[in-house]
Amino acid sequence: MKNFLLLLISIITILLSSCDKKKDVKPETKVSDSVISYNLYDYENALKHAKASKKRLIVVDTACINAKKRAVKDIKNGKLIYYFYHGNMNTMCEVEKVKELFLKKGIQVDYAYGSSTCIPLIGGEKFNDLCYEETMNAEFEKRHNKIFIDSMQSIRSQQKTDCSKKY
Repeated sequence: MKNFLLLLISIITILLSSCDKKKDVKPETKVSDSVISYNLYDYENALKHAKASKKRLIVVDTACINAKKRAVKDIKNGKLIYYFYHGNMNTMCEVEKVKELFLKKGIQVDYAYGSSTCIPLIGGEKFNDLCYEETMNAEFEKRHNKIFIDSMQSIRSQQKTDCSKKY
């Protein structure tokens, strides 16, 4: 028992004494010639920093990359939705009628909402809000031919006309 206690105290002493020692860590000598912006919210600061330090700015749209991965995963799991973009439909009447009509044919459609501001954001052109929707539409168009897509647009136009008559 005495030996065990002595061994335990020795181990604790060694552990505690080694915690205070500073490890020899060499500072990183690699100097980067670029500034990376991963999202729209950091873009403006990264741009200012890049200009001030005379470095190049690299944009990596991680949100888009992740959205594409999610869309590919959803497609593999059997989920396929065709998205109409902003400006194609102006009223909720149109959106709901088109959704209902295509759902009867077994096709899911939805309305893709992009950035909700008319004032351009700094760096907004460098980042894509609709990567998920674009990936879904590309797969939909690959599986269905152009004629089918055009027929969807004409049906959508008819619903737009019907809805405008109501209001």
